[in-house]
Amino acid sequence: PVDQKIPAYFDPTMRLDDTSVQRYPKHRMVKGDSLFSLLLETGNYPTSICRLLSDIIGVGNEGKAENPYTSIDDVILDLEQMLNYPHLFLHDPGNDFYSSNPNFDQGSMYGRVKELTRVLQVSTQLEQCVNDFKGSRSDSPKYIDGSNVVFISGLAGSGKSHFVQNVSQFLKDLGWIVQTKKFRRDMEHGSREIVSSLFDELVANIAKMEEDDYNHRSVNAISNALDPASLACLANFIPSMLELIPDVDKNAFLPTEAQYSQGQLVFLLSKLVGAILSLDRHIMICFDDLQWCDPTMIMLIKEIILSVGQNQGRHNFLFVGMYRCDEITESHPFVNQLSALQKSNNVHVTEIELSSLSRDDIVDMVMPVLRLPRRLVFGLSDIVHKKTSGHALFVVQLLNSLVRDSTIMYSPRKHRFDWDENKLVTLRTWDSVASFIASNLSLLRADALQSLRILSCFGVQIPQSLLKLIAECSCVPNEGIDYFLPDLVEGGVVEINGQSIFFCHDLLQSSVYEGMLEEDRQRLHLDIGNHIASKIALDSSLLTKSIESGVEELKLGECNDTQASISPPCYPLIAIATNQTNFAGAKSISERSQKIRYSQWNLFSGNHAAGQSNFQAALYYYKSGIALLGEGPWLEDVYGLCHELHKGAAYMLFAIGDFLHAVEQAKSVIEHVLSFGDSLESQCILIRSLDSLGRYDDAVAKGVELLHKLKFDIPSSTPSPAAVMKAMAETGNNASAYSFDQITNMNHIVDAKKRNVIKLVEAMILSGFRSSSHYLPLIGCAAVNYSLQNGIC
Repeated sequence: PVDQKIPAYFDPTMRLDDTSVQRYPKHRMVKGDSLFSLLLETGNYPTSICRLLSDIIGVGNEGKAENPYTSIDDVILDLEQMLNYPHLFLHDPGNDFYSSNPNFDQGSMYGRVKELTRVLQVSTQLEQCVNDFKGSRSDSPKYIDGSNVVFISGLAGSGKSHFVQNVSQFLKDLGWIVQTKKFRRDMEHGSREIVSSLFDELVANIAKMEEDDYNHRSVNAISNALDPASLACLANFIPSMLELIPDVDKNAFLPTEAQYSQGQLVFLLSKLVGAILSLDRHIMICFDDLQWCDPTMIMLIKEIILSVGQNQGRHNFLFVGMYRCDEITESHPFVNQLSALQKSNNVHVTEIELSSLSRDDIVDMVMPVLRLPRRLVFGLSDIVHKKTSGHALFVVQLLNSLVRDSTIMYSPRKHRFDWDENKLVTLRTWDSVASFIASNLSLLRADALQSLRILSCFGVQIPQSLLKLIAECSCVPNEGIDYFLPDLVEGGVVEINGQSIFFCHDLLQSSVYEGMLEEDRQRLHLDIGNHIASKIALDSSLLTKSIESGVEELKLGECNDTQASISPPCYPLIAIATNQTNFAGAKSISERSQKIRYSQWNLFSGNHAAGQSNFQAALYYYKSGIALLGEGPWLEDVYGLCHELHKGAAYMLFAIGDFLHAVEQAKSVIEHVLSFGDSLESQCILIRSLDSLGRYDDAVAKGVELLHKLKFDIPSSTPSPAAVMKAMAETGNNASAYSFDQITNMNHIVDAKKRNVIKLVEAMILSGFRSSSHYLPLIGCAAVNYSLQNGIC
C-alpha cells in the first residue's frame, strides 16, 4: 500500500554471500564474562542472537544484561527486524565493518517516504497517461494533460537536493532523460549561463543516444520544428546544437532587437522542448536554488512551462524546482511566477515542503548504519534530535562528527558500536548548523583551512583545471590544494565528482567563506583574480586590441597552467578573473590605476555578455566597472571608459525591461558627455524607454528637440496640414529620383553618428504612431530623406 511505511534502509536486491555474512572467531573465557560473552563463546549463534538472549534472560550479578528489554514488544520488534532484514540485523558483518568508521549519508531518504510517494505518483501517472494516449483512452486523469510541475521547498540543509537526486536516479533507471542545474548564491548575473548549460547538456546527451535511432529521430523532429535561422539562433544559446545537427549554419542567425530577444528565446526553447517531447521519451528538468535565479530567467522558465502545457497530448514532461522557503519573500520575483503557474489551466502544480526530521526518522537513519536495533539507538537518536531540532544536514554533520572524534566507536567487549549517553547530553548545543560547521572547521590545520578558503572563493563548485591554473598563486599553500583534498573528502567537507570539486553542501561553503575576516577574503579574491589575469595575459590583450571586440571563446577544460597555451585569452577565464576582483569590492582597492584596470576587465566582460544577449550579466559587469571608477565627473584619461560603461548600463536596463532606471541612466550619460554626438546613442535609449513606459508624447517631444539640434527641417510647434503636405510632396520628389533597385539595395551606413541618427528617428516613429502625433508624417519623411542621402542601418 502507498501509505505503508517502508524503512529507508530496505534493499530488495540485497544478496548474502561469504563476504557479508561472517562469524567472529572464538575467544577464551575469562572470569566474570557476561551471559552475552558466554553465548558468543559457543560460536553457534550470530552476535545479534547472543545479545537478544542475554538481554532477555540476564543471569546473576555478573551475567546481568547491560541493555535489558523493557517490554515484550521490544523483543518482537527486534525479531521482526532480524527476519525482515537479516543482512542488517541478524548476520554478523564482515571483518572490515568494525575496522572502518560508519558514515551517515544525507542522501538517504529517511523520513521522506510520504514526499517521495507524492513525486513518484506524478511520474507514474505521466507514464500511464502516455500509454493511455497511445491507446486512445479517454479515462486518464484530467490534470495530467499539460505541464506537470513539482516545487520542493525547505530550509537550507533540509535535504532538497539529495531528495531530488534520489528521484532523478530512480527515473533515469526507468529510461527518463533527466537534466539538473543549480543556481548560485551571489551570482544572479550568471543565471542565463546556467539555464543555457542545462539545455546544452540536454542536447549533447540526446546526440549520444543511439538506441532506437533516438538521436537521428531527434534531429528530424527538431529540424521540422525550427527553420535554419531559428536553429542558428539556438546554436548561439546551445552550442551542442552543432553537435546534434552539424550542418547548422550559424551565419544564418539574424540578430534581434534587445527587447525582443527574451521572447524569441522563449519561443525557440519551447519549440525545441516540444520537438523532443514529440518522440515520447519522458523528460525531467530540475532547477535547484531558484531563490538565487534572476527575474528574467525565472520568467523564461515559467513561459517554457506554460508553452509546453498548451500542447495537448504532451504527457511526458516534468519540471522540478527547489527553493529555500525562508529566502522567498512576498516581493521575490518567484512568487508572481509561481502564482501564474498555479492559475494556469494547462499546468498542474504539486508543492512539497520538506520539514525537519522526527526522532523516529533519526532512529531509522542510525539503525542500518550501526546495524543495531531501535532500543539500542533510541537514546542516541533522541539526544541528536534535541540538539539539532531535526535539521537534516545538522543531524548528519553531528553524527559524523561524533564518529570522527570517537564519541561513537567500536567496543570490543560489546561487539558493537557504543557511546556514552551521559557524555552526549553534556555536549555543547549550537545555535545553528552553520555555527556547528564553523566550530568543526576551526580544528583543521592552517594550510588545509586555507585551501578550503580558496575553494570557497569560487562558490560551491570549482573545476580541477582551474586549480591547476592557480597552483602557483601566492595564496596557495606550499603543498598545493590537491595535497589536502583526500582528508577534506574523508571529512565530508568536499567531494570530487568528474572533473570538478564540490562542497558537500553550500552551507559548508558559506561557513568557510563567511568565517574569514573581510580583509582576508578581499585579499584572496584580488590575489586569485590577478593571478588568473597574468596567466591569460589579460591586460596586454586588452591593450593590443579594441576593448569592444570579441575573442575566441575556449572552454575552461582546455586551459592549463601555462601562459602560452591560453592565447588568445578565453572568455570564461576573463569572467572568472573579473568576478574575483568584483567580489573583493571597490572599497578594497585603493590604487586608482588598479581601479581603472579592473574597470576595463568589466567592460570587456560586459560587452561579451551583451553580445551573447546575456543582459543581466552584462549589466552586472557594467555596474561593477562604474562602481570602481565612482559616480563623479568623467576625467579626461578615463572619459571613453566611463562613457562605454554608463552607456552600456543604460542599454542593458532597457534590454531587461527596467525602463524607469534606463531613463535615469540615459539622462546621466547625456549630462556627462562632452559633445552632442556622444549623446546620440543614449538619447535613443531615452526615447525608447519613454515609449516603453507609455510616455509617448514625452518621447516625441524629446525627439523633435533633438531633430532641431541635428538641423532637420521640422517645426517647433504643431505642424499645420499645409506643412505636412509640403514635406510629403518634397519627400516624394526626392524618392522619385531613385530607381527601385537603388532603393532596395542601398548601402548600409558605416559612420557611427549617422547610424545613431537614423536609429533615433526610427525610435520616434513608433511613439508618434502610438500617440497619433501630428509630427508622425514629418518624422516619417525625415527618416526617408535621411536614408536616401546616407543609406540604411
